[in-house]
Amino acid sequence: MDDDQMRNFSVLSDIEFEELCADLLATTAGVAVRRYASGKDKGKDLIWNEDTGLGIAQCKHYIKSTFSQLLAAAKAELPKVRENNPSQYVFMTSQSTVETQNEQLYDLFSEWMKSIEDVWSAEKINDLLHANPSVETRHLKLWLHTGLQLFWATNSSLHNRSRALAERVEEELPRFVETQAFAAANAALENENVCLIAGAPGVGKTMLSHALVAGLMSDGYMPIEISSDVEEGWAAFDASTKQVFLYDDFLGELALSERLSKKEDRRLVSFIKQIAKSGKHKFILTTREYILKDAEQSYPLLKDIEASRRLILEMPHYNRRDRGRILYNHLFHSSLPQEYREQFANDAWKKIVDHKGYNPRLIGYATSRLAFELDGPYLEAFLNTLDNPQELWSNAYENHINAIDRTILQVMCSYGGITYSELEGSLKPYESQIGPITGYRIRRSLKTLDQTFLRTSQIIGEVHISFHSPAVREFILGVLRADRMALSTVVDNAVSIDQIARLARVGTDYLVHRSVSGPLPLSRIQDNVSRAITRLLPVQGAHCMNDREKSQRVHDLSEVSTLSFESLFPESWWDAQLTIIERIWKDGIGTPSAVKSIVEFAMDSALWSKHRTSLEESARALLLAFDTDYDEDWAISFDIFTNLFESGIPVELVDDFEAYCIMLWNRRE
Repeated sequence: MDDDQMRNFSVLSDIEFEELCADLLATTAGVAVRRYASGKDKGKDLIWNEDTGLGIAQCKHYIKSTFSQLLAAAKAELPKVRENNPSQYVFMTSQSTVETQNEQLYDLFSEWMKSIEDVWSAEKINDLLHANPSVETRHLKLWLHTGLQLFWATNSSLHNRSRALAERVEEELPRFVETQAFAAANAALENENVCLIAGAPGVGKTMLSHALVAGLMSDGYMPIEISSDVEEGWAAFDASTKQVFLYDDFLGELALSERLSKKEDRRLVSFIKQIAKSGKHKFILTTREYILKDAEQSYPLLKDIEASRRLILEMPHYNRRDRGRILYNHLFHSSLPQEYREQFANDAWKKIVDHKGYNPRLIGYATSRLAFELDGPYLEAFLNTLDNPQELWSNAYENHINAIDRTILQVMCSYGGITYSELEGSLKPYESQIGPITGYRIRRSLKTLDQTFLRTSQIIGEVHISFHSPAVREFILGVLRADRMALSTVVDNAVSIDQIARLARVGTDYLVHRSVSGPLPLSRIQDNVSRAITRLLPVQGAHCMNDREKSQRVHDLSEVSTLSFESLFPESWWDAQLTIIERIWKDGIGTPSAVKSIVEFAMDSALWSKHRTSLEESARALLLAFDTDYDEDWAISFDIFTNLFESGIPVELVDDFEAYCIMLWNRRE
């Protein structure tokens, strides 16, 4: 950091600021400094032995106060200083001051100070840290934030997902507490370049991953967020640039079926191996532990991620001191009124720290949103949140948000993430139920839901919206399970097949017996599902589709063919859809994965004998003309010819594959 650049001490709590001052004083004065326990310190935050008596220092973390408030607090210390009569007195503050203000403080305590240099303002502390960098490295959170300041100074024009991720990292850092888990994860990154963090919901995986990203940003790494597919990582990979990739919930938020696409396990492991041998790249992944265990049964390649690259984050990683610090940092950096904070005095905080339901995510909620929804004593409500975490959002959902807010949350369940424009289009069909859908109403609603139910960010000029955490989505899905009318409304107003497909896949795989989330009861609203799909995949007018619409039809029918919905539609409807698909494939529009899904469905239907020849001919023409850029597409194409069509692989396809392999070899060279 440049000598004229100020550190931001607001990232520290008052206790952390006091610890920093003690370390800095011990280092610069060469004395053994002891800290008094928090509470009534009788004017002695720090003490040390002098040749002529006792040295005392008082620390005032008044960074957000005025100088008048700081001066008043200093005057209140004067009687204690007279009583203690130290041989040296040092007054330390995180507040930025000018020389005349330092002189006022010195005049108060000059009898016990050696010179005005015993007034330590933010400027002096900053200068001492410049001169003694080893002190800062011992105080991880300040060191991380200083690194972020340097990062922004040299990357002020950062855009898209990198900026969104970097801003979230900086926002969360003040509440971070260094634990043994951080050291273990950091060691994995240093030794292996890769760290996979798995753990229960709310245990702190995202906070830990963000702290790791902050440390790497401090070392000059460019943060890259992967949101839905590891292909985003390959696309952003730059061999000449230091990069850290973060793939949060890489196996899906609630279930495996929501995230890994076909053959992504192979591409993911390949990406991990690429990062592992790099000298300029790091890769951090997070997931729920139960999803990881089940994923390994379906995707054996995931077992290739070595144990040395894994960290299972559990509550035992947090000792009592860690839990206390997490609670304290959340309280200190919250906007809670003082009367609420005071309820933790007289050891009342121990009821939280020692609670069997203690969970960092619940602590975050209880020190923020809970205070605005309070119907009784704060500490009692805090404890009730730990006792009954399932009620975490129910009160806010039922009593503190309006109809459009609830509609947005229900619609969001049919999306993994959504842009503002997509949300606006998805809400239009609801106008008859909740009134006009205007930009003003949507923005006001998002402002209400942001940081509690949802998270919004700006990426390349577009607002992106996602659930604040997987647990929030889990709660809203629970609402849809219990409220058949609400679920019917979401299906009836769906604007895409993808929405229905996502709803249909919730909790339907083998994770059901281990996940708190079961499937949505779409079987109870089959008529609604049938009407929605028929509306979204009309037969009439299909001959007039443009190329984009044809591509979308192939994708949509591929989705429907994998969802066991065939019984909802008459044979004539499927007959017409397969005829449409044959024409589209003959036009060269489609993908190998869509061909495989639709052909597999058709083979199991009564229509196979009628459509077999035409489907095989159109699919063959498409696959031979398809510009295949990925290994998995080649594998699917070969599988279609050998296993579905039971024919040899065409010579033209073999020749194209050889050319593809040569191209890859030359690219690596």
